[in-house]
Amino acid sequence: MRILYVFCLPSAMLKKILFVVILFIGLVIVCRLIAPHWYNFLAVNKPLVDADILLVEGWVSDSTLRNAAQLFNEGKYDRILVASILFSNEFNMHSTGALIYNIDEMKDLPSHSDTVFIEANSSLAGGAYAKMRVLADEDTLGEVTTSDQIRKFSFPLNHKLKPVQQIKIMFTNDYHDWDKHQDRNLIVQSLHLDHTFIPTRTPSVYYDLGKIDGSNLEKTSKSRAGSSAEYLIEQGVPPQSIQIIEAPRVKYNKTYTTAKAAGEWLESHETSKLKINLISENVHSRRSWMLFKKEMPKQIELGIIASSRFDDEAHKWWKNPGRKAYVLNQSIKFWYAIFSYYFI
Repeated sequence: MRILYVFCLPSAMLKKILFVVILFIGLVIVCRLIAPHWYNFLAVNKPLVDADILLVEGWVSDSTLRNAAQLFNEGKYDRILVASILFSNEFNMHSTGALIYNIDEMKDLPSHSDTVFIEANSSLAGGAYAKMRVLADEDTLGEVTTSDQIRKFSFPLNHKLKPVQQIKIMFTNDYHDWDKHQDRNLIVQSLHLDHTFIPTRTPSVYYDLGKIDGSNLEKTSKSRAGSSAEYLIEQGVPPQSIQIIEAPRVKYNKTYTTAKAAGEWLESHETSKLKINLISENVHSRRSWMLFKKEMPKQIELGIIASSRFDDEAHKWWKNPGRKAYVLNQSIKFWYAIFSYYFI
């Protein structure tokens, strides 16, 4: 009956329906033909052969940082610039470990405190939220399960007869599934001893990753550029060869803000002609290259290196839900950048 009803429609209406159907089928065919090549378009790889400087986006994965360190250690570059925006006040614990506050190293703190207050939240992954265990020196004050809402947790110190030397915030149930695009993180918003706020990003606070035995300490830098620079040093890059460039903290347009800060730094510190290669993460690379080139001084020539954390990313990415979501997200941001910075 429904088919008969369609054929009873006016011819003008039938033509419109037929046009929409043909257009939809055509779009599906075009997308299917473009899909194998779209990944490689976004993950552009056009480095300058004789570049002297490697410019690293500070937020990239450890595998990309290892690639950057390897390129430098092979003698292909004289210097590495690492650029990113400043961190916000909270600290994102991305892996099993502990955020360690060395209270005894901090000045202007009260000699004795009664309560530790911690504001925290987490991301849902694998059907659960992050668990947070809090220790004062070696004594466990308590363990709680966080949620996606920021909550304030209190842990009494009344039983402590001596001043606390160290506070540990432990993240004990890390989980990630890259295929499903899920990653459970514990986010520490703030820590107070009574009414005294203690910032996470100071020389007296460390992120102890993995076994929490001091073998893998990471400084709580003010930016991803700072923490990435520390990682590059661990990979054998001399500290004197690394320059950190920090951009203002913004909620949106982070890549453009970083590119602008890098361009301004190069404008004020470099007057001669230079060739630089920018290294970014897979399908993020086309957008980064476009925005960084826009903000580079006239005497700078910029190439691009797309680094990948997965060997098979470009192969039928549209059949993997997690990678499909990531590629589509980066595609939208790419077109947004074009219209925002070139046509508006």
